[in-house]
Amino acid sequence: MDNLHNVFVDSLNKKIEDNPEIADEIDISELIYKVTPDVVRLIKASLLEKSTEMLKERRKLSEGFIQRNIERWAKV
Repeated sequence: MDNLHNVFVDSLNKKIEDNPEIADEIDISELIYKVTPDVVRLIKASLLEKSTEMLKERRKLSEGFIQRNIERWAKV
């Protein structure tokens, strides 16, 4: 989510730098509307890049949980 925030802030700063005379008139809603497609692509790319690693970690945690339950309930 930090990336999302950074993209928005960078876009806003660029808009202000490019048009300092209209800084007070910048429509934040319109800017968000324009930035959203880029943000969606960024989030999707980030998730795709990290999904394999995240799934491995999730499986490892799940397997550990299952193994601990088997050991715990085998004693009963």
